[in-house]
Amino acid sequence: MKARPEALALRDSIRRNYEQVDSFAHARNTNYVFNRSGNDRLEVTELNGNFPRALRRLSLVKTRHSVAHLISGEDNEMEQKFIEIADEIRINKIFKKTFENDDPFANYNSKEIIELMGSPEQIKSNVMPLVLEFARTINSSANSKLLRRIEQPKLKNDLKIMKSLLTKEMTNIKHCLCEVNDDRHQFERHERVVIAMANIIRGFSDPKKNPLKSAIGQPQDKDLKPQNWCKLKPAYPKLEIVHNGRMNRKRRANELGKTPKYLNRLLTDPSRRIFAKKAKSLGGVVVIDCSGSMSLSNDQIEKLVTSASGSSIWTYSATCRDYELENCWLIADRGKRVRELPNFHGGNGVDLPALAFARRYRKNKNDIMIWISDGRVTGNGDTSDTRLRRATAHFIRKNNIHHVEEINEAIKLLSDAQKGKHNRRKVSYWERQQLSK
Repeated sequence: MKARPEALALRDSIRRNYEQVDSFAHARNTNYVFNRSGNDRLEVTELNGNFPRALRRLSLVKTRHSVAHLISGEDNEMEQKFIEIADEIRINKIFKKTFENDDPFANYNSKEIIELMGSPEQIKSNVMPLVLEFARTINSSANSKLLRRIEQPKLKNDLKIMKSLLTKEMTNIKHCLCEVNDDRHQFERHERVVIAMANIIRGFSDPKKNPLKSAIGQPQDKDLKPQNWCKLKPAYPKLEIVHNGRMNRKRRANELGKTPKYLNRLLTDPSRRIFAKKAKSLGGVVVIDCSGSMSLSNDQIEKLVTSASGSSIWTYSATCRDYELENCWLIADRGKRVRELPNFHGGNGVDLPALAFARRYRKNKNDIMIWISDGRVTGNGDTSDTRLRRATAHFIRKNNIHHVEEINEAIKLLSDAQKGKHNRRKVSYWERQQLSK
Protein backbone atom coordinates (compact mmCIF):
# COMPACT_ATOMS: atom_id res chain seq x y z
CA MET A 1 0.00 0.00 0.00
CA LYS A 2 1.39 3.41 -0.95
CA ALA A 3 2.05 5.61 2.03
CA ARG A 4 0.03 8.79 2.49
CA PRO A 5 1.85 12.12 2.25
CA GLU A 6 3.01 13.02 5.75
CA ALA A 7 4.72 16.40 5.20
CA LEU A 8 3.99 19.05 2.62
CA ALA A 9 7.65 20.17 2.67
CA LEU A 10 8.51 17.06 0.67
CA ARG A 11 5.93 17.83 -2.03
CA ASP A 12 6.34 19.93 -5.16
CA SER A 13 4.11 23.01 -5.12
CA ILE A 14 2.72 24.69 -8.24
CA ARG A 15 1.44 28.16 -7.43
CA ARG A 16 -1.23 29.82 -9.53
CA ASN A 17 -2.49 33.41 -9.42
CA TYR A 18 -6.16 34.05 -10.13
CA GLU A 19 -7.54 37.50 -10.85
CA GLN A 20 -11.16 36.71 -9.94
CA VAL A 21 -11.47 35.19 -6.52
CA ASP A 22 -15.28 35.58 -6.68
CA SER A 23 -15.53 32.77 -9.23
CA PHE A 24 -15.74 29.52 -7.34
CA ALA A 25 -15.68 27.48 -10.55
CA HIS A 26 -12.28 29.02 -11.29
CA ALA A 27 -10.78 29.13 -7.82
CA ARG A 28 -11.69 25.55 -6.87
CA ASN A 29 -8.85 24.33 -9.13
CA THR A 30 -6.83 24.55 -5.92
CA ASN A 31 -6.34 20.90 -5.13
CA TYR A 32 -3.95 18.07 -4.41
CA VAL A 33 -2.94 15.98 -7.42
CA PHE A 34 -1.81 12.39 -6.93
CA ASN A 35 0.41 11.09 -9.71
CA ARG A 36 0.86 7.31 -9.91
CA SER A 37 4.45 7.84 -11.10
CA GLY A 38 5.26 9.26 -7.67
CA ASN A 39 5.50 12.97 -8.59
CA ASP A 40 2.66 14.28 -6.44
CA ARG A 41 1.99 18.00 -6.42
CA LEU A 42 -0.07 20.55 -4.58
CA GLU A 43 -1.80 23.25 -6.64
CA VAL A 44 -2.57 26.30 -4.50
CA THR A 45 -3.50 29.96 -4.86
CA GLU A 46 -1.47 32.83 -3.41
CA LEU A 47 -4.43 35.18 -3.06
CA ASN A 48 -5.10 36.68 0.36
CA GLY A 49 -8.40 36.63 2.22
CA ASN A 50 -10.63 34.19 4.06
CA PHE A 51 -11.85 32.37 0.95
CA PRO A 52 -8.39 31.56 -0.56
CA ARG A 53 -7.11 30.61 2.90
CA ALA A 54 -10.00 28.16 3.35
CA LEU A 55 -9.25 26.67 -0.09
CA ARG A 56 -5.62 26.15 0.88
CA ARG A 57 -6.64 24.54 4.15
CA LEU A 58 -9.02 22.23 2.30
CA SER A 59 -6.10 21.19 0.09
CA LEU A 60 -3.96 20.51 3.17
CA VAL A 61 -6.71 18.33 4.67
CA LYS A 62 -6.94 16.39 1.41
CA THR A 63 -3.18 15.73 1.30
CA ARG A 64 -3.33 14.33 4.82
CA HIS A 65 -6.56 12.32 4.75
CA SER A 66 -7.25 11.33 1.14
CA VAL A 67 -7.66 7.57 0.58
CA ALA A 68 -9.07 7.54 -2.97
CA HIS A 69 -5.71 6.94 -4.67
CA LEU A 70 -4.93 4.13 -2.19
CA ILE A 71 -7.96 2.04 -3.13
CA SER A 72 -6.79 -0.55 -5.65
CA GLY A 73 -8.71 -2.62 -8.16
CA GLU A 74 -10.44 0.22 -10.03
CA ASP A 75 -8.85 0.34 -13.51
CA ASN A 76 -11.87 2.01 -15.12
CA GLU A 77 -11.48 5.81 -15.20
CA MET A 78 -15.16 6.44 -14.44
CA GLU A 79 -15.15 4.01 -11.52
CA GLN A 80 -12.14 5.82 -10.07
CA LYS A 81 -14.04 9.10 -10.50
CA PHE A 82 -16.88 7.81 -8.34
CA ILE A 83 -14.38 6.83 -5.64
CA GLU A 84 -12.68 10.24 -5.73
CA ILE A 85 -16.00 12.05 -5.34
CA ALA A 86 -17.03 9.73 -2.48
CA ASP A 87 -13.71 10.55 -0.84
CA GLU A 88 -14.40 14.28 -1.25
CA ILE A 89 -17.56 13.84 0.84
CA ARG A 90 -15.34 12.45 3.59
CA ILE A 91 -12.83 15.28 3.19
CA ASN A 92 -15.57 17.92 3.51
CA LYS A 93 -16.69 16.37 6.79
CA ILE A 94 -13.14 16.23 8.14
CA PHE A 95 -12.58 19.88 7.14
CA LYS A 96 -15.71 20.99 9.02
CA LYS A 97 -14.58 19.07 12.08
CA THR A 98 -11.08 20.60 11.92
CA PHE A 99 -11.84 24.20 10.90
CA GLU A 100 -15.25 25.21 12.21
CA ASN A 101 -15.04 28.88 11.18
CA ASP A 102 -13.65 28.45 7.65
CA ASP A 103 -15.80 27.80 4.60
CA PRO A 104 -14.06 26.95 1.30
CA PHE A 105 -17.49 26.95 -0.40
CA ALA A 106 -18.42 30.49 0.69
CA ASN A 107 -18.26 31.84 -2.88
CA TYR A 108 -19.97 28.87 -4.47
CA ASN A 109 -22.14 30.17 -7.32
CA SER A 110 -24.74 27.47 -7.98
CA LYS A 111 -26.22 29.33 -10.95
CA GLU A 112 -22.82 29.50 -12.61
CA ILE A 113 -22.13 25.82 -11.96
CA ILE A 114 -25.47 24.71 -13.49
CA GLU A 115 -24.91 26.91 -16.54
CA LEU A 116 -21.55 25.22 -17.09
CA MET A 117 -23.36 21.85 -17.21
CA GLY A 118 -25.64 22.91 -20.04
CA SER A 119 -29.28 23.74 -20.65
CA PRO A 120 -32.16 22.12 -18.70
CA GLU A 121 -32.81 19.81 -21.66
CA GLN A 122 -29.18 18.66 -21.67
CA ILE A 123 -29.22 18.09 -17.92
CA LYS A 124 -32.47 16.11 -18.24
CA SER A 125 -30.96 13.80 -20.87
CA ASN A 126 -27.68 13.39 -18.97
CA VAL A 127 -27.99 13.81 -15.20
CA MET A 128 -24.53 12.43 -14.40
CA PRO A 129 -22.64 15.79 -14.27
CA LEU A 130 -25.23 17.29 -11.93
CA VAL A 131 -25.33 14.18 -9.73
CA LEU A 132 -21.54 14.19 -9.42
CA GLU A 133 -21.43 17.91 -8.64
CA PHE A 134 -24.18 17.53 -6.04
CA ALA A 135 -22.39 14.57 -4.43
CA ARG A 136 -19.03 16.34 -4.12
CA THR A 137 -20.68 19.25 -2.25
CA ILE A 138 -22.34 17.07 0.41
CA ASN A 139 -21.18 18.01 3.94
CA SER A 140 -20.53 21.56 2.72
CA SER A 141 -22.48 24.85 2.67
CA ALA A 142 -22.76 24.66 -1.14
CA ASN A 143 -25.03 21.62 -1.11
CA SER A 144 -28.22 23.43 -0.09
CA LYS A 145 -27.46 26.27 -2.55
CA LEU A 146 -27.23 23.81 -5.42
CA LEU A 147 -30.36 21.92 -4.36
CA ARG A 148 -32.43 25.12 -4.38
CA ARG A 149 -31.37 25.78 -7.99
CA ILE A 150 -32.70 22.44 -9.26
CA GLU A 151 -36.21 22.86 -10.69
CA GLN A 152 -37.15 19.30 -11.70
CA PRO A 153 -39.16 17.79 -8.76
CA LYS A 154 -38.24 14.15 -9.48
CA LEU A 155 -34.53 14.92 -9.84
CA LYS A 156 -34.55 16.99 -6.66
CA ASN A 157 -36.26 14.16 -4.75
CA ASP A 158 -33.75 11.57 -6.06
CA LEU A 159 -30.84 13.79 -5.00
CA LYS A 160 -32.33 14.12 -1.50
CA ILE A 161 -32.58 10.34 -1.25
CA MET A 162 -28.98 9.96 -2.45
CA LYS A 163 -27.81 12.48 0.14
CA SER A 164 -29.67 10.58 2.87
CA LEU A 165 -28.03 7.28 1.88
CA LEU A 166 -24.55 8.83 1.69
CA THR A 167 -24.99 10.55 5.07
CA LYS A 168 -26.09 7.24 6.58
CA GLU A 169 -22.90 5.58 5.31
CA MET A 170 -20.81 8.39 6.82
CA THR A 171 -22.12 7.54 10.30
CA ASN A 172 -20.03 4.35 10.16
CA ILE A 173 -16.86 6.45 10.62
CA LYS A 174 -18.39 9.24 12.69
CA HIS A 175 -16.13 8.62 15.70
CA CYS A 176 -12.88 8.04 13.79
CA LEU A 177 -12.90 10.66 11.03
CA CYS A 178 -9.41 12.00 11.69
CA GLU A 179 -7.75 8.72 12.68
CA VAL A 180 -7.32 7.05 9.30
CA ASN A 181 -3.56 7.68 9.33
CA ASP A 182 -3.01 6.10 12.74
CA ASP A 183 -4.48 2.62 12.41
CA ARG A 184 -4.60 0.06 9.59
CA HIS A 185 -8.00 -1.18 10.76
CA GLN A 186 -9.37 2.38 10.66
CA PHE A 187 -8.08 2.77 7.09
CA GLU A 188 -9.90 -0.41 6.08
CA ARG A 189 -13.09 0.91 7.65
CA HIS A 190 -12.76 4.23 5.77
CA GLU A 191 -12.00 2.31 2.58
CA ARG A 192 -15.20 0.26 2.89
CA VAL A 193 -17.28 3.38 3.49
CA VAL A 194 -15.76 5.19 0.48
CA ILE A 195 -16.43 2.19 -1.80
CA ALA A 196 -20.03 1.91 -0.50
CA MET A 197 -20.64 5.62 -1.15
CA ALA A 198 -19.12 5.30 -4.64
CA ASN A 199 -21.61 2.52 -5.40
CA ILE A 200 -24.49 4.74 -4.27
CA ILE A 201 -23.32 7.62 -6.49
CA ARG A 202 -22.93 5.25 -9.44
CA GLY A 203 -26.50 4.03 -9.01
CA PHE A 204 -27.95 7.54 -9.14
CA SER A 205 -25.71 8.62 -12.05
CA ASP A 206 -27.23 6.22 -14.58
CA PRO A 207 -30.76 7.35 -15.60
CA LYS A 208 -31.39 4.04 -17.42
CA LYS A 209 -31.37 2.14 -14.15
CA ASN A 210 -33.57 2.44 -11.11
CA PRO A 211 -31.33 4.53 -8.83
CA LEU A 212 -32.89 3.28 -5.61
CA LYS A 213 -32.47 -0.37 -6.61
CA SER A 214 -28.83 0.20 -7.65
CA ALA A 215 -27.92 2.21 -4.57
CA ILE A 216 -29.55 0.16 -1.84
CA GLY A 217 -28.80 -3.23 -3.38
CA GLN A 218 -30.55 -6.55 -3.07
CA PRO A 219 -31.18 -8.27 0.28
CA GLN A 220 -28.88 -11.18 1.12
CA ASP A 221 -31.77 -13.60 1.58
CA LYS A 222 -34.01 -13.90 -1.51
CA ASP A 223 -36.99 -14.77 0.69
CA LEU A 224 -36.36 -11.81 2.97
CA LYS A 225 -37.66 -8.42 1.81
CA PRO A 226 -36.25 -5.21 3.34
CA GLN A 227 -39.72 -4.10 4.48
CA ASN A 228 -39.97 -7.14 6.79
CA TRP A 229 -37.68 -5.33 9.24
CA CYS A 230 -38.20 -2.01 10.95
CA LYS A 231 -35.94 0.74 9.66
CA LEU A 232 -32.77 0.87 11.76
CA LYS A 233 -32.32 4.23 13.53
CA PRO A 234 -28.91 4.14 15.27
CA ALA A 235 -28.21 6.63 18.06
CA TYR A 236 -24.93 7.75 19.55
CA PRO A 237 -25.44 8.95 23.15
CA LYS A 238 -22.66 10.98 24.74
CA LEU A 239 -19.97 8.67 26.14
CA GLU A 240 -18.85 10.45 29.31
CA ILE A 241 -17.34 7.81 31.60
CA VAL A 242 -13.93 6.20 31.03
CA HIS A 243 -14.37 2.53 30.19
CA ASN A 244 -10.88 1.11 29.67
CA GLY A 245 -10.20 -2.59 29.48
CA ARG A 246 -7.89 -5.38 28.36
CA MET A 247 -10.12 -7.04 25.78
CA ASN A 248 -8.18 -9.74 23.89
CA ARG A 249 -4.88 -8.35 25.24
CA LYS A 250 -2.12 -10.38 26.78
CA ARG A 251 1.59 -10.11 27.55
CA ARG A 252 4.20 -11.95 25.53
CA ALA A 253 7.78 -12.75 26.37
CA ASN A 254 10.33 -10.54 24.62
CA GLU A 255 14.14 -10.23 24.61
CA LEU A 256 14.03 -6.42 24.92
CA GLY A 257 12.55 -4.28 27.66
CA LYS A 258 13.17 -2.31 30.86
CA THR A 259 12.00 -4.45 33.79
CA PRO A 260 12.46 -8.26 33.82
CA LYS A 261 9.25 -10.23 34.37
CA TYR A 262 10.10 -13.84 33.45
CA LEU A 263 13.43 -14.49 35.22
CA ASN A 264 12.91 -18.25 34.95
CA ARG A 265 13.49 -17.93 31.19
CA LEU A 266 17.19 -17.23 31.85
CA LEU A 267 17.57 -21.00 32.31
CA THR A 268 14.75 -22.37 30.15
CA ASP A 269 14.70 -20.06 27.12
CA PRO A 270 17.70 -20.11 24.72
CA SER A 271 16.76 -16.59 23.57
CA ARG A 272 16.48 -15.39 27.19
CA ARG A 273 13.22 -13.54 26.64
CA ILE A 274 12.82 -12.32 30.19
CA PHE A 275 10.91 -9.08 29.44
CA ALA A 276 7.16 -8.67 28.85
CA LYS A 277 5.64 -7.00 25.82
CA LYS A 278 1.96 -6.11 25.57
CA ALA A 279 0.16 -7.49 22.53
CA LYS A 280 -2.15 -5.15 20.66
CA SER A 281 -5.73 -5.02 21.94
CA LEU A 282 -8.17 -6.28 19.33
CA GLY A 283 -11.43 -5.39 21.04
CA GLY A 284 -14.82 -7.02 20.73
CA VAL A 285 -18.49 -6.31 19.99
CA VAL A 286 -21.53 -7.06 22.14
CA VAL A 287 -25.11 -6.69 20.90
CA ILE A 288 -27.87 -6.81 23.54
CA ASP A 289 -31.54 -7.49 22.83
CA CYS A 290 -33.35 -5.15 25.25
CA SER A 291 -36.92 -6.13 24.32
CA GLY A 292 -39.57 -6.84 26.93
CA SER A 293 -39.27 -10.62 26.55
CA MET A 294 -35.66 -10.48 27.80
CA SER A 295 -36.75 -8.86 31.09
CA LEU A 296 -33.29 -7.39 31.65
CA SER A 297 -32.87 -4.99 34.53
CA ASN A 298 -30.55 -1.99 34.47
CA ASP A 299 -28.34 -3.70 37.07
CA GLN A 300 -27.86 -6.73 34.81
CA ILE A 301 -26.91 -4.52 31.84
CA GLU A 302 -24.57 -2.48 34.06
CA LYS A 303 -22.89 -5.71 35.21
CA LEU A 304 -22.37 -6.79 31.62
CA VAL A 305 -21.06 -3.37 30.55
CA THR A 306 -18.51 -3.48 33.37
CA SER A 307 -17.38 -6.95 32.29
CA ALA A 308 -17.13 -5.89 28.64
CA SER A 309 -14.59 -3.12 29.24
CA GLY A 310 -12.58 -2.49 26.09
CA SER A 311 -15.33 -3.52 23.66
CA SER A 312 -18.09 -1.82 21.67
CA ILE A 313 -21.57 -2.42 23.10
CA TRP A 314 -24.82 -1.93 21.17
CA THR A 315 -28.34 -2.23 22.56
CA TYR A 316 -31.50 -2.34 20.46
CA SER A 317 -35.26 -2.29 20.95
CA ALA A 318 -37.83 -0.99 18.45
CA THR A 319 -41.44 0.09 18.72
CA CYS A 320 -44.30 -0.90 16.42
CA ARG A 321 -45.97 2.52 16.69
CA ASP A 322 -43.46 5.23 15.74
CA TYR A 323 -40.89 4.00 13.20
CA GLU A 324 -38.97 7.30 13.28
CA LEU A 325 -37.79 6.83 16.87
CA GLU A 326 -34.23 5.71 17.63
CA ASN A 327 -34.04 1.95 18.13
CA CYS A 328 -30.32 1.11 18.38
CA TRP A 329 -27.87 2.72 20.83
CA LEU A 330 -24.07 2.66 21.15
CA ILE A 331 -23.55 2.68 24.93
CA ALA A 332 -19.79 1.92 25.07
CA ASP A 333 -16.97 2.33 22.57
CA ARG A 334 -13.29 3.29 22.32
CA GLY A 335 -12.67 3.30 26.07
CA LYS A 336 -15.76 5.29 27.10
CA ARG A 337 -19.35 4.53 28.06
CA VAL A 338 -22.64 6.33 28.72
CA ARG A 339 -23.50 7.71 32.14
CA GLU A 340 -27.15 6.56 31.97
CA LEU A 341 -28.76 3.81 29.92
CA PRO A 342 -31.37 4.90 27.33
CA ASN A 343 -35.06 4.12 27.63
CA PHE A 344 -35.92 1.02 25.60
CA HIS A 345 -39.20 0.69 23.69
CA GLY A 346 -39.90 -2.97 24.51
CA GLY A 347 -40.07 -4.57 21.05
CA ASN A 348 -37.54 -6.24 18.75
CA GLY A 349 -38.05 -5.19 15.13
CA VAL A 350 -34.39 -4.72 14.14
CA ASP A 351 -32.59 -7.87 15.31
CA LEU A 352 -30.73 -8.64 12.06
CA PRO A 353 -30.21 -4.98 10.99
CA ALA A 354 -28.70 -4.22 14.42
CA LEU A 355 -26.34 -7.20 14.18
CA ALA A 356 -25.27 -6.24 10.66
CA PHE A 357 -24.67 -2.63 11.71
CA ALA A 358 -22.73 -3.54 14.88
CA ARG A 359 -20.54 -5.94 12.88
CA ARG A 360 -18.90 -2.90 11.28
CA TYR A 361 -17.34 -2.09 14.66
CA ARG A 362 -15.47 -5.38 14.55
CA LYS A 363 -11.86 -4.33 13.98
CA ASN A 364 -10.65 -7.82 13.15
CA LYS A 365 -12.39 -10.98 11.97
CA ASN A 366 -10.96 -12.80 15.02
CA ASP A 367 -12.52 -10.34 17.49
CA ILE A 368 -15.19 -11.84 19.66
CA MET A 369 -18.76 -10.80 18.88
CA ILE A 370 -21.64 -11.79 21.15
CA TRP A 371 -25.38 -11.53 20.61
CA ILE A 372 -27.42 -11.69 23.83
CA SER A 373 -31.00 -12.59 22.96
CA ASP A 374 -33.74 -15.09 23.73
CA GLY A 375 -34.21 -15.63 19.98
CA ARG A 376 -37.70 -14.12 19.78
CA VAL A 377 -36.90 -12.29 16.55
CA THR A 378 -39.61 -9.99 15.18
CA GLY A 379 -39.93 -7.51 12.31
CA ASN A 380 -42.39 -4.80 11.30
CA GLY A 381 -45.31 -4.50 13.68
CA ASP A 382 -43.32 -6.59 16.21
CA THR A 383 -44.66 -9.75 14.55
CA SER A 384 -42.61 -12.95 14.30
CA ASP A 385 -41.78 -14.72 11.05
CA THR A 386 -39.94 -18.00 10.35
CA ARG A 387 -37.99 -16.35 7.51
CA LEU A 388 -36.75 -13.60 9.83
CA ARG A 389 -35.51 -16.10 12.41
CA ARG A 390 -33.84 -18.28 9.76
CA ALA A 391 -32.11 -15.28 8.17
CA THR A 392 -30.79 -14.18 11.58
CA ALA A 393 -29.53 -17.70 12.35
CA HIS A 394 -27.73 -17.85 8.99
CA PHE A 395 -26.15 -14.46 9.68
CA ILE A 396 -24.70 -15.33 13.10
CA ARG A 397 -23.33 -18.63 11.75
CA LYS A 398 -21.73 -16.98 8.71
CA ASN A 399 -20.10 -14.22 10.82
CA ASN A 400 -19.00 -16.44 13.73
CA ILE A 401 -21.17 -14.64 16.29
CA HIS A 402 -21.67 -16.21 19.74
CA HIS A 403 -25.37 -16.45 20.61
CA VAL A 404 -26.19 -16.66 24.32
CA GLU A 405 -29.44 -16.17 26.21
CA GLU A 406 -28.10 -15.42 29.69
CA ILE A 407 -26.02 -12.47 30.87
CA ASN A 408 -23.72 -14.75 32.89
CA GLU A 409 -22.80 -16.75 29.77
CA ALA A 410 -21.76 -13.56 27.99
CA ILE A 411 -19.73 -12.41 31.00
CA LYS A 412 -17.86 -15.75 30.99
CA LEU A 413 -17.00 -15.37 27.28
CA LEU A 414 -15.87 -11.78 27.81
CA SER A 415 -13.74 -12.75 30.80
CA ASP A 416 -11.96 -15.40 28.72
CA ALA A 417 -11.45 -12.93 25.86
CA GLN A 418 -9.83 -10.43 28.24
CA LYS A 419 -7.31 -13.12 29.17
CA GLY A 420 -6.50 -13.73 25.51
CA LYS A 421 -8.41 -17.02 25.32
CA HIS A 422 -10.44 -17.62 22.16
CA ASN A 423 -13.43 -19.87 22.84
CA ARG A 424 -14.77 -21.88 19.96
CA ARG A 425 -18.25 -20.76 18.96
CA LYS A 426 -20.96 -23.08 20.26
CA VAL A 427 -24.13 -23.57 18.23
CA SER A 428 -27.03 -22.60 20.47
CA TYR A 429 -30.17 -24.67 20.71
CA TRP A 430 -32.19 -21.82 19.12
CA GLU A 431 -29.80 -21.60 16.14
CA ARG A 432 -29.86 -25.38 15.60
CA GLN A 433 -33.65 -25.36 15.76
CA GLN A 434 -34.02 -22.57 13.13
CA LEU A 435 -31.54 -24.05 10.65
CA SER A 436 -33.03 -27.54 10.88
CA LYS A 437 -36.41 -26.39 9.54
